[in-house]
Amino acid sequence: YDEENIMFSSPTKYEGINLEGRTEFVPIGEKTTEIFTIGKIALPNAKEKLQVFNILACYQYKTEASPLVCINPQWAYSGSTQGCHFSEAQITSSQGAPVAVSRVVTSYFESRKEVQFDIFVKDVSGKGVVLAPSAYAKPCLGSVSLEEGDQGTVMMEAYLSGEKLRCYSATSDEISETFTISTQGDTYAARCKASIETNKPAYTTPLSVYLTYGYASGKTFQLTIKNPSFVG
Repeated sequence: YDEENIMFSSPTKYEGINLEGRTEFVPIGEKTTEIFTIGKIALPNAKEKLQVFNILACYQYKTEASPLVCINPQWAYSGSTQGCHFSEAQITSSQGAPVAVSRVVTSYFESRKEVQFDIFVKDVSGKGVVLAPSAYAKPCLGSVSLEEGDQGTVMMEAYLSGEKLRCYSATSDEISETFTISTQGDTYAARCKASIETNKPAYTTPLSVYLTYGYASGKTFQLTIKNPSFVG
């Protein structure tokens, strides 16, 4: 908005708003209302004027996903169909978050007795910008610029049966907890590995994936303000 024409009597920025977000088990999150009050309108030479208002929200978020995976190395090695035998995890359609785990593919390494999960992540909201957890407030501060690595960065942890997995980015062989995602479509974000016993019967189990990140989204609307001197 034009600060020469509009002066607010209320704050134009609110901080420290804590709300419980949606989850895959609780589809409705908390909400609140903040009121912005215009205290004075200055239009010396005009009866009215169209103003464009931009509202920007910056917040931290944590996605908790529990895709169901099949652990059956015998199916992968010998084609056995006993027990579960699917490589693509079963994922809930909604995780109640702007960024979600969209796909998980299971593979095995017999010589190392390892299982690997290729984890794909997607900005399902598509209405904002994914930011590193430490950079989430920067767009709302105005005077602070985003730096390299701030945008499209998420922190990820994955657990199988309570054991934290070793996770790597799609292009690196070094263990990491920081991963980059694309602004469009699914991103092959990470591959996470765990040691397994290859002679055990097949079983299904949740793969717990936690994504921590910042998100900034905005909305623009127009409003015609009228000069009080001409009203009446």
